[in-house]
Amino acid sequence: MLATLPAWRLTDQAARPFGSDQLRGRAYVANFMFTSCPTVCPVLSRHLARVQSSTAALGDRLHLVSISVDPVVDTPARLTEYGHRYGFDPRRWHFVTGEATALQRIAAEGFRVGLGQLPSTAEGRAPNFNILHSANLMLVDGDGRMRGIYRADDEGLADLTREARALVGR
Repeated sequence: MLATLPAWRLTDQAARPFGSDQLRGRAYVANFMFTSCPTVCPVLSRHLARVQSSTAALGDRLHLVSISVDPVVDTPARLTEYGHRYGFDPRRWHFVTGEATALQRIAAEGFRVGLGQLPSTAEGRAPNFNILHSANLMLVDGDGRMRGIYRADDEGLADLTREARALVGR
């Protein structure tokens, strides 16, 4: 076990509260992303789509949670559209976001990763900015304990899938 996550609550792609209460008793794979990211986020999302497919037999025992770090742009409607782009199953793959302070808290205190500061202007945020965030996938058990951090490459996905299956008992 790497860390125990604090209780957290954000808003999902259906504009409903979603967080550790809804995931209690279920393992999940988490990542940080944002829908306007032109580089690593599409790669992470394609990899999570592969995880969703390769673990379909696990059903409700394994969920996927993509945490958007750009709450200004990533509204529930935009998160839903983004999820459809990657073939998400909303029963298992959740796209969530929330206030910047809540995002910083879950990232720093829970997943032990840093997020770059969200730039802001009078209009909302600076144009052409880049948000720094983790490019890894994290496995969390049903008790909210982070069990592993995996690279988003073929080897990392194979390790993640194997360990997720072992964690939930196939």
